[in-house]
Amino acid sequence: MSQRAPHRGMTSTYTQEREFIESLPTTPGITRMRRYAQALLKGERPPGFGRWLLSLYGLGAGLGLCLVALYPSWLRLGFAPMQASLATLWPWLSGIYHLLEEKLPLDAGWWQGLMFLLALLVQALLWRWGVRAARYQDRAAQGILLGSIVGWAALFVVLMLFAPLGSSLLASDILHSSLYGRLIVLYAVNPYLVSPQMFPQDVAVMALGGHLTPAAAYGPAWLDINLLLTLVAREHVGWQVLGLRLLGSVAYFLTIALLWQLTKHQKPEWRISAVLLYAWNPLVLALGIAQMHVETVVICLLCVVLWCWLRGALLVGWLFLLLAMLMYPPCVVLLPLCAGFFIRENALRHASRWRRLGQWTLLCVLSFFALGLTYLPYWQGWGGGGLLQQGQMIFWSPEARASLEAGLLALIRGHPGWVTDMWQPSWWVVGELVVMACFLGFSLWLAQTLELLAFCAAWLLLLLAYLHPVYRPASLLLPLALLLCTGSWRSLALLFLLQIGALATYDYGLQQPGWELAGLLGICLPFLLWGWGLCICAAWRMARARSVPEEPVKPRRGLSRFSSRLSRPGWLSRPSLRGFKRNIP
Repeated sequence: MSQRAPHRGMTSTYTQEREFIESLPTTPGITRMRRYAQALLKGERPPGFGRWLLSLYGLGAGLGLCLVALYPSWLRLGFAPMQASLATLWPWLSGIYHLLEEKLPLDAGWWQGLMFLLALLVQALLWRWGVRAARYQDRAAQGILLGSIVGWAALFVVLMLFAPLGSSLLASDILHSSLYGRLIVLYAVNPYLVSPQMFPQDVAVMALGGHLTPAAAYGPAWLDINLLLTLVAREHVGWQVLGLRLLGSVAYFLTIALLWQLTKHQKPEWRISAVLLYAWNPLVLALGIAQMHVETVVICLLCVVLWCWLRGALLVGWLFLLLAMLMYPPCVVLLPLCAGFFIRENALRHASRWRRLGQWTLLCVLSFFALGLTYLPYWQGWGGGGLLQQGQMIFWSPEARASLEAGLLALIRGHPGWVTDMWQPSWWVVGELVVMACFLGFSLWLAQTLELLAFCAAWLLLLLAYLHPVYRPASLLLPLALLLCTGSWRSLALLFLLQIGALATYDYGLQQPGWELAGLLGICLPFLLWGWGLCICAAWRMARARSVPEEPVKPRRGLSRFSSRLSRPGWLSRPSLRGFKRNIP
């Protein structure tokens, strides 16, 4: 009898659901819902899969055309000797470059902005497509969709590997990386001590022009990677650029695999959307591979950290977090947040005080060993003063460019002296540290799960990019990947608007380099539109909720904790029947 009861309940439930579906009206929308529901009840794939797959291929073709159309603008904006060094790797590539340059004689800056805008509009359509594709949860459909996404992503990577270098602002990281590797290998100097301006004959220095960044902006682990690539490429800058792009491509595909695994455990219905919005993101493809930035490798390392902690390997995840910080110093703001999560999880996993003490001792020893081993080759002559300068560059820059600080300084220019003094860089850094410290304290209290940890870490990095004196489009890549792990569509909508604002600011800066209000256009306007959009969506939902009449629910006796009536316990829970309760089979 005990085995037949569940079967009867399941059969009755199935019959009731089928009768409800058949009783629905025959309007077009309800008819589609009936078909989907009937397919789900039968265990079959919902209809329309082929149409959705065909639309995915169409969007992929449109994104590929936008990426190819970026070639002429990058040819005109890039440094000619660097383009020539890339063309020497494949002689046929220079012919394609010149053909595109002749066929599309357009203004480079506006053409680049238009292509990026069209690619981001394709990204918005992909977002909608990913939400609709979540209904196909069977293994065969998931495999077909993932294979299609990765196949098109491989095509996009090939297009970016053969792409020309862009302007010195867009390709700043790949030029700086090749430059510092050449300083170590070819000129045998410490890049933390010697300025690159002492070697004006170097092709990377000439390509960067006046946009040189001190080596303290990069961690020693990233300089070691560039050292190894320069040992392979030697004096040929083209091979260095190709090596960095290949490194970015490997990190790109590893991140796709890690996103698929992370969302499998956190939000299975978000898997296709997360992989699609990262793999087909034009900002990731352009800045992460073609104009390779260090953030691409750091994204992969942070995803490894989340994957290790999801598997319970806390110590291994912490070491990968240290490696990310040694490559990209701004990741140091994540150390207190992740340390708090490590303490909480370590206390839950190890009840013994001595085991927890042993874990913390091992963690401190390995951390100091990794830090010392990485900084030791560059320590002589640099020392603590250089390390302090590197820490300052995380929150401060000698010049404000295309940022919120630059826009506000331009607005208050000409006002009384005390108003201008309040917005000086020293006071701005103090305000930045106070805001981030307050948010960090709130995050330490909120981040109780791995999903909340990734969410708080993304917003912490977003605040740092938002308040930093120099606003870079590549700084949005780290929050993007972390938010894709959580599936927070509201925060992703903000990042989508910030991407459009950052690229518009960059393209307008090519036309009007001296415009100081660009930061307000690229940062404040997206935040304003995002806030109004959330308010309008909330008001629309409230209006729709009020228009639907709610049926009064009769309170059931004894089930509500706020009920005014008292209910007696069941018969089998009374003390006088405990002996009878034990004898029940």
